[in-house]
Amino acid sequence: MNRHADPETDKQKMAERNRVRDCIARLGGNINDLSVKFYTRLFQIDPGQAAIFSGSAVTLNRKFTSMMATFRNMRDLESIEPAIQMLAQRHFSYGMRIEHLEPFRRALLLALADQLGDRFTAELRAAWVHTFNEIETIIINAAKQHPEWTEQAPAPPMPYRDETLIEDIGGSEVVRRVHRRLYDALFDHPWIGQFFGGKSKQALINKQTAFMVAAFGGENEYSGEPPALAHMHMLITEEMALEREKVLRRSILAEGLGHNIAERWLRVDRSFWPSINKTSIDECVTRCFGQVPLTIKKPPAG
Repeated sequence: MNRHADPETDKQKMAERNRVRDCIARLGGNINDLSVKFYTRLFQIDPGQAAIFSGSAVTLNRKFTSMMATFRNMRDLESIEPAIQMLAQRHFSYGMRIEHLEPFRRALLLALADQLGDRFTAELRAAWVHTFNEIETIIINAAKQHPEWTEQAPAPPMPYRDETLIEDIGGSEVVRRVHRRLYDALFDHPWIGQFFGGKSKQALINKQTAFMVAAFGGENEYSGEPPALAHMHMLITEEMALEREKVLRRSILAEGLGHNIAERWLRVDRSFWPSINKTSIDECVTRCFGQVPLTIKKPPAG
């Protein structure tokens, strides 16, 4: 970084960095909610980045918090430049490339606009853009100096998809009918049904259908949150997931689809379990201060 730039330019940069820093401080306990909005926007803009930013809600929120800490410390950018380079190297090892930075920027700005509303003024937006540009310049220069970061990094695996399953099922309306059977049963389920109090059954059918149609090789019309973040506050155990799978299998077969289709469907469905299932309440992440994890109790047998 050039420490001998024009004083007025330096003054403007410092003012913008302070605006970003103050913005992050005001977010406070809502940082997890902003994280959800960011990843949702990012995966809509560039679905391939779901492979780079994979894992549980705890992992995703930790990465987001680390990124925001970098922005918060931008006042001392010159001193944290080595840390930004190390952060870039780690993300390149995950599969990130230079071309991913632009959708990343767009997602962050959209998430901030969603979160802040009228408080996200043109002045504050410009401060975030210019601050992001400074970090982006460091990352790009570091990548140019270390081409091995991208040359040696394997391409990240994409989430499991069965590209021909939607055709073999018979189209999206068949998927919708299966999900109607599924949620009819789940809403009445004495155990799993406790998760659905106050929820719109039709909205859940629509979201699940759009999500799975894309995973089955159909058109991607899903605009909801990534699975890890949609369920981040819910204590969903493997036992619960297995119980839900039994209901899903029955729903698939009841719609007249064969066992082979059922197995293929369930294989796709299971591929999302690692990002949803948890072993304890400590793995739950709440969106904002004051929210508590959603837990349910298994009814006694008989």
